[in-house]
Amino acid sequence: MDKRGFTLIELLVVISIVSLLSSVALASLNSARDRADLAAGKRFAAHARSALAAKSANNAPLVYLTFDSGSGASSILNSGLLSGSVGTWNASFQADSSLYGTGQHMRGPTATLSYPLVWAESGGSRIGQAISALDFTMSIWFNPNGSSYASACGGPCRIISNAQDGNNTSMRITTSGAITFLIEGTQVLSYALSPKDSWYHLAFTSANRGSTIDVALYVNGRQVATASRATLSFSAPVSNISVGGACCSSYVLPNALYDDAAFFDSALLARDIRELYLAGGGDREAFARR
Repeated sequence: MDKRGFTLIELLVVISIVSLLSSVALASLNSARDRADLAAGKRFAAHARSALAAKSANNAPLVYLTFDSGSGASSILNSGLLSGSVGTWNASFQADSSLYGTGQHMRGPTATLSYPLVWAESGGSRIGQAISALDFTMSIWFNPNGSSYASACGGPCRIISNAQDGNNTSMRITTSGAITFLIEGTQVLSYALSPKDSWYHLAFTSANRGSTIDVALYVNGRQVATASRATLSFSAPVSNISVGGACCSSYVLPNALYDDAAFFDSALLARDIRELYLAGGGDREAFARR
């Protein structure tokens, strides 16, 4: 009986064949895994947005605008129609679609207008009611270009706000780069962000506890500031939300990009804000996190 073992050459051939088959199998596995990850990511983003919509008292954000209908240097066309809310541009500003889906560039500090984009709620007052009740959430993606975002006239610039007077409810960025939030002219929170030419997801929540309100500020899904304050009242809340706003009486706008703005008529929880951040802003997700 011939009991010869493998020769060295035969052994090397067998090892080569096994290695080749393993490589093919691994490549197929990696391809399948990548496709599964991509599909799972898309499902997650869709589910996250659906889940967040369901958390609003009326089953949808009262305002949600992606800015994705504009292109190139054309004026943005998206009307912001959602749940009876209609957004209107007060002037032509430039859409920007470089790396992250289409955002809206206010093109300050040369542009001069107090409130460039306003959602005036059509046929209802749910925005005003939510503001009056002090139960709401404002969120937005914000990208200041360089470090001159609020220095053109020496005053803070509004990022997202309600009403159009000195006593509005607004998220602002100061000349030093701090993010502040004001309710009826009273600053309730401040956080030293000092952003530098990058995307940030900003969110503010207000929860009415009766004699007090609990407020919180989030940056990129992380809670960075909280406070409990005596309940504030509004002299004249209105049913609109504004994106962008002048730094001072000369109506100089910040040099910044805005995207995926939202307003909810309830105070989202910390995990909800985290989901909103992870859901990202359209095609900008990878750029925002690198």
